[in-house]
Amino acid sequence: MLNPTVAKETVATRSQEMLFGLALACGRLTGNPQDWPTEARLVIPVANHLLADGGMDGTQLLKSWSELPVPVGRRPFTVTERALELARNGHQLGTVARAASGLAARPEYDPPLLRTIPLAIGCIGQGFMLRRWCRSVVSATHSDDLSQMAAFAVARLSQDLLGRTLDYALARTAQALREDAPESLIQALKPLGPGEAVPSGNDAVGILSAVVQSLSVSRNWEDAVLATATRGGGDDQAVLLTGALSGAVWGTGELADGLAGDLRSQLRSLAHDLVEFSGRHASDPLPPVWVQPPRVG
Repeated sequence: MLNPTVAKETVATRSQEMLFGLALACGRLTGNPQDWPTEARLVIPVANHLLADGGMDGTQLLKSWSELPVPVGRRPFTVTERALELARNGHQLGTVARAASGLAARPEYDPPLLRTIPLAIGCIGQGFMLRRWCRSVVSATHSDDLSQMAAFAVARLSQDLLGRTLDYALARTAQALREDAPESLIQALKPLGPGEAVPSGNDAVGILSAVVQSLSVSRNWEDAVLATATRGGGDDQAVLLTGALSGAVWGTGELADGLAGDLRSQLRSLAHDLVEFSGRHASDPLPPVWVQPPRVG
């Protein structure tokens, strides 16, 4: 599939709006970032780790996650929360993910999707590294193959939405997954036909499908988030992922003014730094999409 160039300014703006969209969706659940759902709270540490280390060291990443404050009264029940609890108790990377899957009450309902968003921004033009770093951030807490593939699907889709239309991004993401992913995951990247309802599954495939459908039937950030929120199932991550991706597609406009000033500044700086990081390290396998191809002749 051809790779048209995209203005760097477009990528930078959409990256910022993607982070704003995620934060706004989290704010619909709770105003305190320390009380955001666990998966959302991992996003900023992933971004900071990438910028500081230049890669994804699973041991250090798990350590930084385990040092996050634990919300008062929250009992760990997801795979990620169990994994972080084990890490706090001294368990090492490599044993944490397998043990956490056996301890979690509903392991299939905790897909590690949101944490890949910083990688989508920081790995533009680096297909191999995007896949490799997605594996690192997922395997720290999840040991199953579907989590790996679903997380990579979100990363690829997020990355393509930084400079392309939804339809084009969905087609590119499906193509990138074609050889490895189960058909159910490929189908989740296809918009529904007329009259079909947004699905309500809370596993990785169900969440991704719900996000895609909500984006495909909406025209702005509010409509997309509402479409996901009203689908049933009571799952937060689908709403949060819709908030992030719809931010990239349509922007958040004046809604971003409702974010706390320090959080807004932090996210703006992270988006800028991740885009610059991507530009400095774009060597695998193609240059960033905003770089003009060399002239021939």
